[in-house]
Amino acid sequence: MKKFLFFLLSSVSLFIACKKEIPASKKRAMQQAEIRELYHGKYKLVSSYSSVPLDINSDGKASDNLMAEIPELQFDSWVEIRIPASTYLFKNGNGLFDWFWPEQYLYEIDNEKVSVNYASQSSPRNCDILKNNKEIILFEYEGNKDKPAYRWPLPDKVTIESTTFIKVVCTRSFYTKDGWQTAETISLYEKFSNVN
Repeated sequence: MKKFLFFLLSSVSLFIACKKEIPASKKRAMQQAEIRELYHGKYKLVSSYSSVPLDINSDGKASDNLMAEIPELQFDSWVEIRIPASTYLFKNGNGLFDWFWPEQYLYEIDNEKVSVNYASQSSPRNCDILKNNKEIILFEYEGNKDKPAYRWPLPDKVTIESTTFIKVVCTRSFYTKDGWQTAETISLYEKFSNVN
């Protein structure tokens, strides 16, 4: 019995000692593949609200429902999250967060505001998504340092609500009939496609 017990303990010790550690690069590749599987894709806007009622469309009725105030949001706001298939890492983070939002452009005649038009523009940022994290960390793009304060703001926070929903919280400036106003926006996006 002692010989058997000695043999059993020796075998277990030898098995544990021979077990190979997974290299860090392989672990990173496995994590990257899992993150890509979960979050890589395009997300459409489902809802968007502001922290204060605004009259952006100048209809005389202020509302916190930004999709009612800016009809272009229904078609011109989405998010693309791109996570590379390989273990290639960006300078900062492990992916790209590209946020499309209709930016306001004002057209004036003789210093009188006559028109507000919209152009959907993206503001790509490197991002870091950790497997068990519920937040997407964004890194400011160096080229945005000289932009006007109201253009392409860095979101205050991006959270992963589930594998199909993300929430973007951002402080933005909007031109209204009373001039520029700043409000926090809370926008919910739903995954609808995987991008290649």
